[in-house]
Amino acid sequence: MEIIKHFEIYIADQKATGMHFTIFGVLLLLAAFLLHFSQLNPITQGLSNGFFVISILLLGSGIGFIMSQNKLLKTKTETYQSDQKATPANAMEIYILRAVLFPIPCLIIS
Repeated sequence: MEIIKHFEIYIADQKATGMHFTIFGVLLLLAAFLLHFSQLNPITQGLSNGFFVISILLLGSGIGFIMSQNKLLKTKTETYQSDQKATPANAMEIYILRAVLFPIPCLIIS
């Protein structure tokens, strides 16, 4: 169960990163609109257009990143839960594989 808790912490950090992308995109979109209405020269018009394009890209990537992390958390949690409900036959296979694979690193080192 400790593995799933570490994974949930990792996903929470990744969602925070996506949220920061989204917030930065919203701030740039706000700056683009403010520059659009205060067009004093062509430089502000260029900044407005650039901020608008970058903000749309940041919003899309931030929202997409958050959605992909939600999907990853859901699938990995379901996989972990299904692995915990292993049948006795699966438990025996896991035991045999561990018994076979355990001495291999010892042989490689020596």
